[in-house]
Amino acid sequence: MKIIYVLLILFCFSCTPSCDYPYRETLDKFLAKEVNYTIPQEETILIFLPLDGCNPCLQGTVKMLMESKANNLDIVVSTKDNDTIKKFGLDKLDLPKNRIHHDTMNNYERYEMGIVAPMIFHFKDGKCVFHSETTDDKKSIIKKHFGWS
Repeated sequence: MKIIYVLLILFCFSCTPSCDYPYRETLDKFLAKEVNYTIPQEETILIFLPLDGCNPCLQGTVKMLMESKANNLDIVVSTKDNDTIKKFGLDKLDLPKNRIHHDTMNNYERYEMGIVAPMIFHFKDGKCVFHSETTDDKKSIIKKHFGWS
C-alpha cells in the first residue's frame, strides 16, 4: 500500500505543468550564437519577427507593440533586407537600438524553435511564463495577459 502512495505522489509532482517554452534550449542557442543575446533575469517581453513572412501578421504585430507602450521589449528581427525594418515601422518604436537584435541571414530557419509566425515571449526571472504566436486570433489573449487595452 505504501508503494501506491509513493507512486501517486511521484506521479502528481511529475505532472506539475511547466510554463517554459518547449523549444527553450534551442531558442537560447539561437539567441546566443546568431544575435548575441541572452534572456535577462529581469522581466522581459521578447518579440520574434521573421520579417520575410506574412505581411498582415507582421503589420498587426508591430501595431500591437506600438499601442502597448511596453518599455521592457526586446525584439529579434530576422530579415536579409534591412529596408524591411522601416517598411514595417519598427524604426518608429521608441526603443533603444540595443533592444533590437538582427538575424540578417534568416539563420533562425536552421533552428528547430517552433517559430513559423511572429511570436511573443514573456520572461520573468529568466523563465518563460507565456508565449504565443501574434496572429489576429491570439491578440486578445496576448493583450489580456499583459494588461494591454
